[in-house]
Amino acid sequence: MGPNPTEGTIKEIDMVHIEVSGPEHSKKGYVMVEIARVLRSMGCEVIVQGEQTHLADKVSVPEEAIHQKLSGVQVSITEMKTRS
Repeated sequence: MGPNPTEGTIKEIDMVHIEVSGPEHSKKGYVMVEIARVLRSMGCEVIVQGEQTHLADKVSVPEEAIHQKLSGVQVSITEMKTRS
C-alpha cells in the first residue's frame, strides 16, 4: 500500500471515502464542492482533492448558483463493501 495523503489529519479507521466520477462536463466538480459544503456544515473534516487547484473556481461560486447548476442532475450513490 502506498503513502497515505491524509496521514496525520484524520485517522484512517474513522475516514469515509467518497469518489465522484462521471463523464466530462457532468458537473461532478460542483457535486464535490456541494458534498463538502454540506458535510462541513455538519462538523465533518473534509479533504477535497483539487480544492486549491482545478476546483478553486467552483469553490468560489455562490451556493445558490451551484444549486441552479445541479438542478436536474442525476446522481447515483452506492455503498461499497467495507475494506479490510
